[in-house]
Amino acid sequence: MLSQKTKYGLRALVYLAGLDGRESAPIPEIAEGARAPRKFLEAILVELKQAGFVESRRGRFGGYALSKSPAQIMFADVIRALEGPLALAPCA
Repeated sequence: MLSQKTKYGLRALVYLAGLDGRESAPIPEIAEGARAPRKFLEAILVELKQAGFVESRRGRFGGYALSKSPAQIMFADVIRALEGPLALAPCA
């Protein structure tokens, strides 16, 4: 089971991957596209930045953008970054 934090993080990355040739998007736009609360998403994006999935840009056209191509970002890596190591549940 994924936490809501991880679901929002994955949605935000999918949204950033789908930008039409734009390099970055501001947080309010990402929050709307990912259907996530803005304040919560800000904290998630900081964690994703520390893990190397996104980068932030300052200035008028700033915001967040993917730091690598979408093909290089694996969902399992994002889940590990936001939830910790993946392990089988005892019931599995």
